[in-house]
Amino acid sequence: MSKLKVLIAEDLEDDALLLLIELKNGGFEPAFKRVESKEELICALKGQGWDLVLTDYSMPGMSGLEVPKIIEEMGLAIPVIVVSGVMGEEFAVAAMKAGAGDYIRKGSLSRLVPAIERELREARGRREHREAVGALKESEERLRTIFESSMDGMFVIDMQGRYLDVNFAGCHMFGYTREEILSSDISLLVFPENSGRIEEHKTHWRKGAYLPEVRMRRKDGSEIWVDLAITPFSVGDKDLALGVKRDITERKSAEEGLRESEERFRQIFEQSEDAQLILSGECSVIDSNPAAIALYGFSGEEMTGKCSSFIGCSSFLGAECDKIKNGIGGRKGFSIERFETSKKDGTKITTSVRGQIIRLRRCDMVYLTVRDMTEMMRMEEERRVIQAKLIHANKMTSLGTLASGVAHEINNPNNFILFNSTLLTDAWKDATIILEAYYREDGDFSLGGLPYSEMREVIPELLSGITDGSRRIKGIVDNLKNFSRAGKAGVEGECDVNRAVMAASSILSNQISKYTDSFHLACAEDIPPMRGNEQKIEQVIINLIINALHALPDRCAGVWVSTGYDSDKKNIEIKVRDEGIGMSKQVLERITEPFFTTKTDTGGTGLGLSISYTIVKEHRGSLEFDSEPGKGTTVTIKLPAQS
Repeated sequence: MSKLKVLIAEDLEDDALLLLIELKNGGFEPAFKRVESKEELICALKGQGWDLVLTDYSMPGMSGLEVPKIIEEMGLAIPVIVVSGVMGEEFAVAAMKAGAGDYIRKGSLSRLVPAIERELREARGRREHREAVGALKESEERLRTIFESSMDGMFVIDMQGRYLDVNFAGCHMFGYTREEILSSDISLLVFPENSGRIEEHKTHWRKGAYLPEVRMRRKDGSEIWVDLAITPFSVGDKDLALGVKRDITERKSAEEGLRESEERFRQIFEQSEDAQLILSGECSVIDSNPAAIALYGFSGEEMTGKCSSFIGCSSFLGAECDKIKNGIGGRKGFSIERFETSKKDGTKITTSVRGQIIRLRRCDMVYLTVRDMTEMMRMEEERRVIQAKLIHANKMTSLGTLASGVAHEINNPNNFILFNSTLLTDAWKDATIILEAYYREDGDFSLGGLPYSEMREVIPELLSGITDGSRRIKGIVDNLKNFSRAGKAGVEGECDVNRAVMAASSILSNQISKYTDSFHLACAEDIPPMRGNEQKIEQVIINLIINALHALPDRCAGVWVSTGYDSDKKNIEIKVRDEGIGMSKQVLERITEPFFTTKTDTGGTGLGLSISYTIVKEHRGSLEFDSEPGKGTTVTIKLPAQS
């Protein structure tokens, strides 16, 4: 049996039962509700979806002709069949005009089931038609929304080139109103000098095409560049074409600017006085400027496409070249201050190299600038004749300014402290006699907030500490003054090595306590004097101790300074050993070169060891280094004893 949800508008319950019996006999399983008034009808219609409404023609509170109107006003699509005992065709016509699907007399209920089946079929057809119409309307609205909201200009034309439709973006793109465009044809947007190309485009209207970079005209006469896609389609028996135009004017301007930028770069590249090369990810030369060709003596053809080993790729790029080959990009670049290489004819030159990783053609490349430093290095070599003046400048930089600035300021208050502490010590001795007598007679008493029995032990120690500290300050200041005082230029004076070592350690006491908790000083006895300048020897020792302190990884690592005498070779030895980070063989080979430093990030100048080496050589001695990475460094100074 077919289920049927039926709403029955009938004031007589027996008549409603007859209808239900007829429905069951006709193969339906009805779920029903009976209403007698207009209010009940409206309430029932709101409650659930009904498949069918059966209504009497005449009821005390409502006419059957009102039922279809009520259903229509509520926006419902429910079939209505009028079942009534009233006879006459005029009643049937009135029911049909009111919107009922059929009119059946209660005396002819055999027509009810076929009428219901017919109405249900027609209702289903009407519903499917409404859904199809709604879907079509929704599809049209969706397409219209897409058409109107597209960021690209869309134009619909017929095969004569007349505009039939255009979206908002198309109007805005060319500066015309919709009415202005639809009242014209495609010649509206074409420059007069390009009108001959319209005939060429007509073949694309039927086959479709993509036309990049088409020059067109705005309403104000300015040019606009578009990418144009043409798609043919049909509506009924009409052949139409859709043109989609994308504004690429800014892109064209950017490309033009890029070409100008490339030309400027090429001019700078070609006219630079420094040699410039562009290397690929495999370190082969992509391009070279005239300065590079002149510097190395190769022709442009000889350089292009070849490995850059002729400029020392394997040496000065080294790991950098490996990283480039492995595809590691995005780095800030690298530099080599001095690199020895050769020209094509074998001439040695010294260069300074700057490398920057750049991205060209979606690949990482290296932009190199090579500057010839040969002449500059020659001039630098000539300037080394004034190195003696740098010795004094270095000494004054390290400690001279400090000594001259603080010696006078410290000595005056320190002398005051030393004098008063001595006077207070004598005064305390005299006061102790009186205080002791008072203590024996009257017992303990308070002195400075503490019992006298404790203070009589503490005060002498305090006074002694003040005096000793003041004397120590005086000794440090005297050492600084002696070190900074300009000495004799020669090295023919008598020099006490132990005194120089202890003075250097005293001067650096603050630095030592800052860097390490393990500093050891051991001066051998009976070391003979030597001929030399004691201040310069102090300077060497200060430089070596400072380097040792700076090499320590932490405060637990130690520094050892010692002196000794080799009686067989008659050499005085000064050793500075540290538990620092050590040095590689490559660093040791250059450690005494002027301006070579491993401490550029902390302000190192690379002059300390170079000057120290010069001073030791000036004293007919030697400066030896023993170091390994991670195992610390030992520096040995060997100086001849006085004969």
